[in-house]
Amino acid sequence: MGGIRALKDARLPRDEELIIQCDNQADAMIGGEQLMRRVNCSDRIFARNDLTAAGVMYAIKHRRFKIPGDVAISSFTNDLVSTLTDPTLITVEQHGDKVGEIATDLLWRRI
Repeated sequence: MGGIRALKDARLPRDEELIIQCDNQADAMIGGEQLMRRVNCSDRIFARNDLTAAGVMYAIKHRRFKIPGDVAISSFTNDLVSTLTDPTLITVEQHGDKVGEIATDLLWRRI
């Protein structure tokens, strides 16, 4: 996970209790609820995709936290979902086709 590597590179502690694996929006809603119940929960959440982020946002609002304000959330896919959330989700677009092209090129060079 890139976020975990970023923590390591910045020499910041990794708190396993703040890392929640979510495979879909329903899991994200449950994970978001669990996260927001913790005393030392983070004020920043990074989701692996916009659909997961939307589920976490729902859970955060359900617990009456404010986005932004109490919690900031961002994601990494820039799907249509990001424009449908309230507030609009901060998201980073990943060019999967370009990444695949570069990976294929690197693989061919090694063969």
